[in-house]
Amino acid sequence: PPKFWEISKIIKENISAKKQQALVFEERKQEFRTAFEKLGIMLDVSRTFYPVDFIKRQLDAMALLKMNVFHFHLVDNNGWRIQIDKWPELTRKTAWRIGKDKDEWMAKGCKFVPEGTPGAVGGYYTKEDIKEIVRYAAELNIDVIPEIDVPSHSFSMLCAYPELACENWKAPDCAPVVKVLGEPSPYHCDLCLGNPAVYDFVFSVFDEVAELFPSKYFHIGGDEACAREWASCPKCQDLMQKEGVTNFTDFQNLFTIKAVEHLRKLGKTAIAWDEVICKDLPKDVIVTQWRDNALEADGYQVVKAHEYQTYLCNNQDYIGKEPKGIKIHTPLNAVYDYEPGDTGVRGIEACLWTERCPTEEIAEHQTYPRLAAIAERAWSPKDARNYENFRERVINMHTVWDKMGIRYFDIKSEMYPMHLVPDGIKVNYKESMSHRGKLPDILTMSDGTKFGTMWNKDNLYLAFKGTTVPEISVKGAAVVDASLGRQRNHPG
Repeated sequence: PPKFWEISKIIKENISAKKQQALVFEERKQEFRTAFEKLGIMLDVSRTFYPVDFIKRQLDAMALLKMNVFHFHLVDNNGWRIQIDKWPELTRKTAWRIGKDKDEWMAKGCKFVPEGTPGAVGGYYTKEDIKEIVRYAAELNIDVIPEIDVPSHSFSMLCAYPELACENWKAPDCAPVVKVLGEPSPYHCDLCLGNPAVYDFVFSVFDEVAELFPSKYFHIGGDEACAREWASCPKCQDLMQKEGVTNFTDFQNLFTIKAVEHLRKLGKTAIAWDEVICKDLPKDVIVTQWRDNALEADGYQVVKAHEYQTYLCNNQDYIGKEPKGIKIHTPLNAVYDYEPGDTGVRGIEACLWTERCPTEEIAEHQTYPRLAAIAERAWSPKDARNYENFRERVINMHTVWDKMGIRYFDIKSEMYPMHLVPDGIKVNYKESMSHRGKLPDILTMSDGTKFGTMWNKDNLYLAFKGTTVPEISVKGAAVVDASLGRQRNHPG
């Protein structure tokens, strides 16, 4: 492709021949061909909108890493990002908001505002923008797969067209009525599946989006439906009784099957997040697996996108110096060591959720070099991979990314891995650790092996902020002193 050769020219003109032999995307022997059909990245442009030039730069970087799928997460609670002619209020009412990131937006009441409002951030892609992105990606042999996430994550849809909500859902002026942990939240918003108008809305959106994307795949979301309104909505309850379903998983499945069938008529194969799995789901649906569950055993083809090892929104280094991310520690070596398995696995996907990536610089900082680790994992068999060798090639890539304008995380500045107290060492705290609590000035980091979350009390390391460490007693080993962020093992 022409654009790829332009990038290759940058490499040849700016990197020595010796270093060209030691880049992340170095030519592999033929027998090292990837076993995975799909190797890609999902970019969430709902929580943060990025311009077309930014998208093109990521496509360039993907091409260098021999990645072939760009999963375009176009809509979510935080904003609608694609022109739909039949439903113009989607972009008119919910493409712009007050609040540069999720935290600021929620703190200010989850308000959408008209374009041009002072302090408004956001935007959307016109149909011409989408055509240009698809054309550009095709030159790089990259398949662009759209995602319209339904029936949940629907706050933006309901603010634009409240008649699509259940009867008991009310959000005057788009102010959410649900509070999670005392904070206003739009994250409990499902379309009313008992309302026939919802199906007309969803399928007509599918029709317009499908025309813009020549890919044979179409992602329908399907994740994290809360069903809170379905439980008390007369229309939903009537449909459940009519169809003879007694739980909300099967109720959502009625909708999912209709969505899959509609996409088949458009010549598309549906992809969905792993929550959609149930006994009646057609086996030709490809599942994006982000949680730990044995979907392959059920006969589904999956794309692996593990929330701890492929989510680029996770912190990749000491939390005190990194941008505000999801407080899970996923360093470069953890991504490189990811083992997705092979039975039924169609591909691997990195995911950049952008709640806390309000700028292009932060988004790229979170993505690179970890995206290179995903690519190498897919292109290299286990016995051919060596992390230290890979790390050196990542450093060589810095020159290439500099010339391309990519703002990456400098792996040479990495504070981790640090010396840690070995597993099994008892640590006694003077103050107790509750399930969601933490001692003053302490941040919990995930165990680099088990990939727990900051809210999981078990198998975590604690990272102490600053130089003051609360009084602790350690049995069986000396305390490890690491001035970059002291750490202690906390087995329970």
